[in-house]
Amino acid sequence: MLLLISPAKDLEKLKGNDIRFLSIDKEVSGEEIEQIKKIFPNAEINFPIENLEKEDERQQETSLPIPINNIYNGELKTKRELKILSGAYLLYPTLFQGIMYNFDTLRFEERYANQNYTNVFQRLPTGQSMGGEFYFGRTFWRSIKKDRIKQKLFWIPDSPYMSSIYPELRAFSGMYWIYQGELSRRKFKKNFLKKSWGDIRIEFDKNNSMFTIHLKSPTGFEKITAYPFTYNNIPLEKVQQTYVIKFLGYEKALSRRAELFRRNLNKGKKKYDANFKKMHDYAWKELQINMCNEEKLMSQNDWLEYYDNIVANEKKAIDNAPLSLAFLLRQLSLVGFNTRAGNNRTPTTGFRINTLNVDFIDATGSGKLAVANIIILDNRNKTFSQMTGTLGLAPNLIPISQYSSNLVFVQLRNGDFGLVTSNEIDRQPIQPLQTCQYKVKVFDKNLDTIGNLLKAAGLE
Repeated sequence: MLLLISPAKDLEKLKGNDIRFLSIDKEVSGEEIEQIKKIFPNAEINFPIENLEKEDERQQETSLPIPINNIYNGELKTKRELKILSGAYLLYPTLFQGIMYNFDTLRFEERYANQNYTNVFQRLPTGQSMGGEFYFGRTFWRSIKKDRIKQKLFWIPDSPYMSSIYPELRAFSGMYWIYQGELSRRKFKKNFLKKSWGDIRIEFDKNNSMFTIHLKSPTGFEKITAYPFTYNNIPLEKVQQTYVIKFLGYEKALSRRAELFRRNLNKGKKKYDANFKKMHDYAWKELQINMCNEEKLMSQNDWLEYYDNIVANEKKAIDNAPLSLAFLLRQLSLVGFNTRAGNNRTPTTGFRINTLNVDFIDATGSGKLAVANIIILDNRNKTFSQMTGTLGLAPNLIPISQYSSNLVFVQLRNGDFGLVTSNEIDRQPIQPLQTCQYKVKVFDKNLDTIGNLLKAAGLE
């Protein structure tokens, strides 16, 4: 904390520093505040005592205690969202994108109500079912007990497959159903018997001894009014007396299936959560390896908030970042550059790319530079290629095209960066048997930023 007798005058000594946040006493005059704003145009100025008094007034009005964590300490702070601490944020999508939490938590009845499910199985994105679909058994027409009216009969399948996924339907095993409705035989067959269904529920009207069969399809729900019957000679009245017992058996079996599903869901979720935590913790430890010390002190929630702030204004954040090959490549992609395809002509100019031996020379006259990495940009076609340098022990063999807005970034052995402009490339004649010497403007890794480098290259 700094004790300033004359804040405006004393702070002027810090002019030129990247101060983003100032916390000062309210006794500073309005004229002094204006002077301070001119010295630090990007700074946010806060008045802790004034804020505390206003908070005290608000708390007195509501008769609530003042939270201790609202007391300001007046220290200088830098806003994190405008500062990249390390390149770890670039690795986050690679490590975590494949382990996003996607356990299906929908309950039994929720799956029944959802059109994207057949039985309890979710449909694939292509619309294909993973199980649970069925067709009714074929219909046939016959007279019942010498009635002259032919009934519309259909079967609910009782195959081992149906018994395993709809065990409650065993309550009506061995029975066929007689449709009660206005549809003709042809329409009934078209609307119900030729369609695939994704779920089935049955309701019983005791007063009328009639059942309603609810059917689910990908497009919605439909229902059939019908009653079950048997082939033997038991009169309908006798069969109707069994409806209550059969329906109670159906409801009990359906409840058992729902309870078994609930248990399996909870058991599966616990196992999934444990495995997900292991994968997440492993990925977090891998990410921390690439973090700086300040990031390692953050909690996961704090770091993710920091990551979100960087992504929200990434280009500006990288402009303020120190020189780094990873940051440079990322910024090139953000300003519209793509990796160059493997051909020997630029896409629109038609100028042939020549492969030259090149030494990179410091423009200040300090001699040949030890180059570790080379990035060649075609500014006109918004493409770039990357290659490894020779570290100064031999000329660098690079593909270059004159008069087509090419320029070159180099990363030196010591971490500094350099720029070879298009004018420098165009001024030297192509001499395949000789080594070209390109003058390089060097940027200090400790003083310059990605924004400084791109601005000098005309790519801001």
